[in-house]
Amino acid sequence: MKSEPTHAKTEQSTPVKADASPAPAIAKPAKEPASGSPQQKDTIVKVGSSMSRRVQPLQALNPYNNQWTVKVRVVSKEPMRHIVTRKEQMEVPVFSMEAVDEDGTAIRITAWRDVAEKYYPLMEVDKVYYISRGALKAADRRYSNTGNLYEMTLNATATVEECVDADASKMQKAYHFIPIDKLSAYNGLRTVVDVLGVVTSVGPIGSIKRKSTMEELIRRDVTLLDKTGKTINLTLWGEIATHEGAMLEKLEHPLLAVSGVRVSDYNGVSISTISKTTVQIDPAGEPHAEKLKHWFLEEGKVLLAEGRTTEAGEGLSSRRASLSGASGNAEYDSLSDLRLDETPEAKEKPHYHTIKLTVAAIKPDQPMWYLACPEPGVNNKVVEDNGRYWCEATQKHYDNFNRRYVVSMKALDSTGDGWLSVFDQQATEILGITADELAQLRDKADGSYERKIKQACWKEYVVRLSVRTDEYQDVLRKRCMVTRCSPVDFQMESKRLLRLIQKFST
Repeated sequence: MKSEPTHAKTEQSTPVKADASPAPAIAKPAKEPASGSPQQKDTIVKVGSSMSRRVQPLQALNPYNNQWTVKVRVVSKEPMRHIVTRKEQMEVPVFSMEAVDEDGTAIRITAWRDVAEKYYPLMEVDKVYYISRGALKAADRRYSNTGNLYEMTLNATATVEECVDADASKMQKAYHFIPIDKLSAYNGLRTVVDVLGVVTSVGPIGSIKRKSTMEELIRRDVTLLDKTGKTINLTLWGEIATHEGAMLEKLEHPLLAVSGVRVSDYNGVSISTISKTTVQIDPAGEPHAEKLKHWFLEEGKVLLAEGRTTEAGEGLSSRRASLSGASGNAEYDSLSDLRLDETPEAKEKPHYHTIKLTVAAIKPDQPMWYLACPEPGVNNKVVEDNGRYWCEATQKHYDNFNRRYVVSMKALDSTGDGWLSVFDQQATEILGITADELAQLRDKADGSYERKIKQACWKEYVVRLSVRTDEYQDVLRKRCMVTRCSPVDFQMESKRLLRLIQKFST
């Protein structure tokens, strides 16, 4: 904090002629323009810097004074949402963004209803704006990670002007980095943190489906290392996974600063991005980054090469086991632990196990797939109806369909064997080919179909199994379903086994 936060700054700013091309506009019902005046569109006035303007730092704002103007750069913007209000019981639009001033002070800004619809398409990340007469209130720490005591609401009286010639490079958020070995203290807390680390590995891009909406979510895993010698898994989601993740793949051990990540107990402790997370690759002018880069070149690179780094979650309890083969000192369950030969109880709850196993057999003459609805996010079965395909879920006819795996595979480990039910995403991982592509091989009738299935056998995987009770022809039986699947990472698996050997030898 500065000693005199209440002092306003004086800037020079003059209006600058806007571009000839019109700014994006919000579609609204047409109204007759007033006589003698042109019809107005929603735009943001663009100004420059040569006329006197009083600007206050963000840390000087308080709810008791609304005669202020701030100059801020938008560092992140969340997607527009529509929520139902308690009073009106009606759906209203809302969006939030995070902005920072030249002192590095950040603030959360929210807009509702018509104001949200007006400014959402107009205010862009990395652009600088003058904002005046917004409303201030105490920050809700559940949703704000700025460290500011207050947050701002853009209301009908607020004004926003774009500063077109501002030097945005001087307006960087002040980070509050948490060392990786201290992150476990934030497990289960409803807060977010900043982390700085050296990227030691970048995983492939993947996706999962959200159960509630069947929406496909893009993800990518990255491993970070810092001066504590600890590593942690960072899961990137959405646009960050595709854009920044692709950039990280091309770089060798870049530095990564992430602000506003959530801490979870996955693998003991791990972190993941959320909608308001911001990331910087090789952040310039950040003193902590320079120190970490120097440490990695002098010491960290040697630690990494000799395998002397340790995971931040090692030795910590976790609700879920790792599928990477590197879960600290954890031991996998075995197939014998499932007790598949025992008759289950009728009301036995589902239970979950992580097991390293080998796929031993896949019968090529079994029904390998079903015909599914081609609608994105809908996996329900379709049935043929007069040359077209009817989906009961969507109540529509379609000209085509998607094949989705539902495969029975025999697996074994050192303790026993059992039959597993494997569905589309996991079966595609094991077979290395989609159901539609495998169907094309079967239609060729040249043996390529059988060969492809045979190639998938006798390979090792780490799988997450859901074991539950089913009733079939009045007989209770246990059904094992693969919910997650990953090939064994032999480098990480070797480290895990070495740690177990050291544990048993001491």
